[in-house]
Amino acid sequence: MHAISAEAISKIREVSAIDFANIAWACASYGLQVEPLSDAISSEVRRNVHQFGSQELSSWLWAFSKLSVENAELLRAICHDAISKVHEFTAQDLSNLLWSLSRQANALDEPLMHALAAEAKKKINNFSGQNLATIAGAFAKLNCSDQPLLDAISAAARCNLWQFAAPDLANMVWSMAQIGIHDDQLMTAIAEQARRLLSAFNTRDLTSLASAFATFAYHDRDLMRAMSTAVIKNIHELSAQDVSKMSWAVAKMMYVDETLLGVLSEESVSCIGEFQAVNLANIVWSCAKLTNKNEGLIDSLCGASMEIVEQFNAQNLANTVWAIATLNFTVTEKMEAFIECSINKISEFGPQGLSNTAWAFAKMD
Repeated sequence: MHAISAEAISKIREVSAIDFANIAWACASYGLQVEPLSDAISSEVRRNVHQFGSQELSSWLWAFSKLSVENAELLRAICHDAISKVHEFTAQDLSNLLWSLSRQANALDEPLMHALAAEAKKKINNFSGQNLATIAGAFAKLNCSDQPLLDAISAAARCNLWQFAAPDLANMVWSMAQIGIHDDQLMTAIAEQARRLLSAFNTRDLTSLASAFATFAYHDRDLMRAMSTAVIKNIHELSAQDVSKMSWAVAKMMYVDETLLGVLSEESVSCIGEFQAVNLANIVWSCAKLTNKNEGLIDSLCGASMEIVEQFNAQNLANTVWAIATLNFTVTEKMEAFIECSINKISEFGPQGLSNTAWAFAKMD
């Protein structure tokens, strides 16, 4: 891989942006340093940005985003040039550019976003299902709302749901929740499409869709029952992230299935060392919401939380302390140690966190 990377850099003017991005992704997957690649891309783009067409602009930014390297100067140069060429962008170019922008920190360039939104609306009938989900997701991640475009996306999605694969459905629902698309007709259609595709879903698709529906607060008991059955059948295929997402989703929707709760609890214990702080907090919170009084699980979760307590933000801390108090356990040493760490970070809590934590301390006193 080192040899391939070095050769690509030496021939950068001959290598397309897509090929360069694929090489970059492979190098990153092998854990190799990406700085030489990112430096080469940055230098090439800055030198030729004004000569690039719309496809080249979107492809080079896509390549840079694949490297997960931020370069404010390069981003400004591409954004500035993209505005003047926005009418040249195809639906796929617009989708690629918006996806790339959504993965760059501080990428919200309002003039460019307005221009891209207007152009996307004009070409809305040219977008595939995946493209529609991608642009909705990009606007959601950039916290940018353009109501005419959102209305157009919603209408186009209703007409083209047959094109949506399982990940696109989950991405679309999550995006709708984040940017405020309230379309009951579309949500019902997505649920129906999900039921038709359910046998083709993998475990990540299932947990992502369940989490997306929960985020949107959309309840379809029949679909949830079918997804739960599929998750139970394939529980050992779930990653730690999937276990956390599914636990949070069923609690958010107050969906009580004792068999599902049991297998999720068992799987949580088996992958306890793989959870991040937000995963641990979400699972403890879900246990409290559904009154899942599995003291061994909660004790294990608190023990794991202590090992990475510095990664917990104020909300994670407050939610976890609230959950311990709600479950009304006799406080174990691990639980007590976690609560003490929460007290040390109390200055970071917001009003809701302070209120929940005060209630929890009073409850446990």
